[in-house]
Amino acid sequence: RVLLGALATAGMGAVALQHELAKELGALERLVRQLESHTKDDGSGDLTQAIFALKNWVQMASQTRKMFSPFFDAEDREKMKRVRVKRVVERLSSNLSPLLRGIKVETDSIPDDLRLPQGTLAGWNAVFQNIFVNAVNAMLDSKVKRIRCRAHVDDGGHARLVIEDTGVGADLELAEEYFKPFVRKLDLPEDRKALGLGGMGIGLTIVQMVCQTFGCKARFIKPRSPFKTAFEISWED
Repeated sequence: RVLLGALATAGMGAVALQHELAKELGALERLVRQLESHTKDDGSGDLTQAIFALKNWVQMASQTRKMFSPFFDAEDREKMKRVRVKRVVERLSSNLSPLLRGIKVETDSIPDDLRLPQGTLAGWNAVFQNIFVNAVNAMLDSKVKRIRCRAHVDDGGHARLVIEDTGVGADLELAEEYFKPFVRKLDLPEDRKALGLGGMGIGLTIVQMVCQTFGCKARFIKPRSPFKTAFEISWED
């Protein structure tokens, strides 16, 4: 509880800082444009290279800010609504691209009209961020790095969203243990732990807590080849 409280407080502080960062990035962009207007060399000079580096930094910082976008708007934080699965997964995976290490989340196998159960965008962001970060961590040493999302509704009206990856795999006999607080499946490198990206043993606890609040179930299932891990979220459509 103490760790969750500390992380929640840090998260609220990070969201507050994003507003100030947005103003600073805007000011920096204006300064870069001013510098560009006074640069007349052929593109190989030190000033031009510095401007290019600054523009890249601004772009990267702006992309990083998008990870917090579900928290900027009160409606995204608080309003419960049924959102389209494919649209939300694509939006959130795009926002989380700085954490995905260049891995694209495949969504072709999600029906366009399928909707998640009622929930907030901020809540679903917590679910998918933890699932995707877990997948990326599991694929650190994999030659082929893929995350695929597929979904369907069976004849009984049960909707199922499955997120698969080509990482180290999960032992289904121990799968229930992974949802318990502070149970760690992977031994992450210290640099990855230092970023706070997994390794604390609470990611799946958060996923299960949010899913239960939104009226759906989360569990590991047997993956389809060539994937090694499959995580399923299911609900009544």
